[in-house]
Amino acid sequence: MSISLLSSNGTDYNRLQNLLVDQKWGEADNETYRLMRQAIGFGNHQTYLLNSNDIKTFPCQDLLILNNLWLQNSSSRFGFTVLSKIWHALSISETIQHNYSVADRYMMFQEKFAVKVGWKKYEGQNILRPETKFDPRNITSIPCGYYPCKIFVSRTLACQLIDWNVFFKKLDHCLEHTSL
Repeated sequence: MSISLLSSNGTDYNRLQNLLVDQKWGEADNETYRLMRQAIGFGNHQTYLLNSNDIKTFPCQDLLILNNLWLQNSSSRFGFTVLSKIWHALSISETIQHNYSVADRYMMFQEKFAVKVGWKKYEGQNILRPETKFDPRNITSIPCGYYPCKIFVSRTLACQLIDWNVFFKKLDHCLEHTSL
């Protein structure tokens, strides 16, 4: 399937596509984050961090272009829908004891998700930080769903940037109501 690499707001996705074709996953992850800031009007402001409100208003066309580029160039190993499927599969099978608060259960669930996609080595790890000890030339050495990750966690700040539930609800909405 061929997709447009220029969104209606003028965001150009050609550089991202080239990075993905060349399997420069880390650079493509950074470019994805830069393009997301650009799509909401923050361009190259390095200090601006996307938040959940930005995700709620993020253009669906751009979100789907990003997702499709990752899917097409990674043999469907990476992309937002890959992450979403893992998120939803875990949420269906999740059975956390009910004596925890809703917030604690959500944090425990997020931790399991982060371990599943390789953003954490093991549950209980203090810092949420993507692991970087993968062979970028061997795509199968990288866990499915690992990329893109910069939108979800910051290596520098070692923290979560957006509410992942908000992101996956937005993605579901875009997939249901938008066509490229």
